Amino acid sequence: MARTTIGDPAEVATFAVAIACGLGHQITPASAMALAQSKLALLRLRRLRQMMLAGLLAAPTPAGLKRLKGLERYERAALVQQRRTVRSLGLK
Repeated sequence: MARTTIGDPAEVATFAVAIACGLGHQITPASAMALAQSKLALLRLRRLRQMMLAGLLAAPTPAGLKRLKGLERYERAALVQQRRTVRSLGLK
């Protein structure tokens, strides 16, 4: 989770273009990339959380609970990046 880039760079770039087109106003490539990266990070975190919860339902362990709690840090960072980018675009 500590990786700075999330997913395939081509996937991030494609998603950034889709975001830029969908917003309907000028957005810098850097802002579109930052928003795409934060969205993809959140999607990845949510998938990982679902997998971890399923594992904990099957076999609950203290270590599993600690790892699940550790995801919060990464989710907060992705949400902060997303909010910062959205605010810089004047969307909220």
